[in-house]
Amino acid sequence: EAIVDPVYELLDWTLGRIGPRPILLERDFNIPPLDVLLGEVRRLRAIHAKHAKAAGIAEEARRAVG
Repeated sequence: EAIVDPVYELLDWTLGRIGPRPILLERDFNIPPLDVLLGEVRRLRAIHAKHAKAAGIAEEARRAVG
């Protein structure tokens, strides 16, 4: 099952209040097709990058920690 929009919204809201933190995408045994999984990762990274930029974290440092 794909990540639903309210989960992304909650992550965005939370990172907006506490700043960027590591994100773990847990799937157990319900792994979607690779293109779907990569799309979810891109969306998570975009949310994280938005808050890293707002916090003044350099893009190079963000990439170094994944």
